Amino acid sequence: MAHSSGPVEAGLFPAQQRNVVSGNLFAVVAVFLWSAGIPAAEGLLAIMDPISLITIRIGMACCVMVPLWWIADGSAIFRAPWGWGLVMGGVTFGLGTFLFLLAQDLTDAITVAIVATIAPLVAAFIESFFGRRRFTRTLVIGLVVALSGGVISIGGNLTFEFGFGALLVVIGSAFLILGSHLAVVALPNLSPIGRSTLPFVGAFVFLLILWLIARPMGWTEMPDTMLGFDEWSMMAVYAIGAMALSQIFFVTSIGKIGVTMASIHMNVAPLYVMLIMLALGAAWSWPQAIGGVVVVLGAIYVQSGD
Repeated sequence: MAHSSGPVEAGLFPAQQRNVVSGNLFAVVAVFLWSAGIPAAEGLLAIMDPISLITIRIGMACCVMVPLWWIADGSAIFRAPWGWGLVMGGVTFGLGTFLFLLAQDLTDAITVAIVATIAPLVAAFIESFFGRRRFTRTLVIGLVVALSGGVISIGGNLTFEFGFGALLVVIGSAFLILGSHLAVVALPNLSPIGRSTLPFVGAFVFLLILWLIARPMGWTEMPDTMLGFDEWSMMAVYAIGAMALSQIFFVTSIGKIGVTMASIHMNVAPLYVMLIMLALGAAWSWPQAIGGVVVVLGAIYVQSGD
């Protein structure tokens, strides 16, 4: 599978052009699915603590992803670098997903959506650190435009106190993007679904250990009543759609256009969240709609070359 992490230049071969188009389409689907999990998490956090919720979420996601990996690659899953994958996934995706959810529990969905304006910059630094991207004028301008779109998407409301929750969003974003990057470059012999699944199994092991430690210390508490159809529906959206399927699409996108280009699409997450909330009865937000358009323009420009 071709890998393109730099800006797209004129005169690409047809196969490279197809990679760019399909890579961006995969990123759009991935971010939309991820965005659908934010409203679902809001409802679930009202009845469950973050450690229990994120452990159940990743456990459910793995129950879907591991069988899909087996169907796709068969016995090749036994030849995967399980040691490295479990450690890498536990440290990056385990910590990252927990910090994201903890941030939402401490703040709100809007604060978490701000990570969409941070992700591309974090991704660009990560790719530069690993020598897979250089900071060109086009990249800098495109990122500024994309970040501006993210700010517009949340109405420019940057005056409230971010506090500890916002810090967790930044740190969690760095862990998740680093994990997605390593899933592609450090697991080159695995298929996209394998690159997605193996680190998530590591994340589940990490979070399960965390839950087992936290449970007897009283840091977790299960719901007072059995989860009903609505709660399990939200969990399915949160775990299967917004995590399992979203990550598969996102890692596939990274393999085609690089982690920075794929992450730029996360700036549209506030718009997607707004559309989902609109379908649930919320009001339309013009700042988010306009911000989404600005983000798309930034994504197009950053891939246009110098």
